[in-house]
Amino acid sequence: MRFLYTIGQRQLPDAFIEVDELLRRVGDVASTSKWETACYLEYLLGRFVYAQPFRLKRDARLRDAVLRLLDALVSSGSSAAYRMRDDFVTPLPSLPPTVAPL
Repeated sequence: MRFLYTIGQRQLPDAFIEVDELLRRVGDVASTSKWETACYLEYLLGRFVYAQPFRLKRDARLRDAVLRLLDALVSSGSSAAYRMRDDFVTPLPSLPPTVAPL
């Protein structure tokens, strides 16, 4: 998580899929060795949940991974993740269809 937080941010948001798989193997966010892991994850998820929700929701694998990560953070007691999850599951407003030029 520290790598993604510092120099690996170019790998995001696709790296959330890898993080989700890793945390599922470990068990959950609370069972990781340091509490900083949850803090880094909250920060990184917040950057995308609030700033780029369309990008996260467009890909089903990425959407599911982000939702599982948020659920794990909520289970470990994160109020920030609770708010993010609430915003993330709220449907996005539909955009009007664009008219193709003739």
